[in-house]
Amino acid sequence: MTPSSRDPRYSQSLERGLAILACFTPPRPMLGIADLADELGMSRSTTHRYVVTLLALGYLEQETTRKYRLGRVPRTQKEVDVERTDGCDAA
Repeated sequence: MTPSSRDPRYSQSLERGLAILACFTPPRPMLGIADLADELGMSRSTTHRYVVTLLALGYLEQETTRKYRLGRVPRTQKEVDVERTDGCDAA
């Protein structure tokens, strides 16, 4: 049985984060907070919080124009660790 949005195990936060990522398409590769908020019917402050999280995790990148685009997401924990330490060995 597939969970529905009424299921207590359903994560609305994850749904919103994935919805933000789905807004980026080849015809619209760069979007601002207002663009995303308007498209998804969310407030700009809520959208901004989700975008900041997606940015910190590497799912989005910010351009100098204050627009965002899909980022390069680390695929393994080792890649995440390397990025956090800037490639330097702690030993």
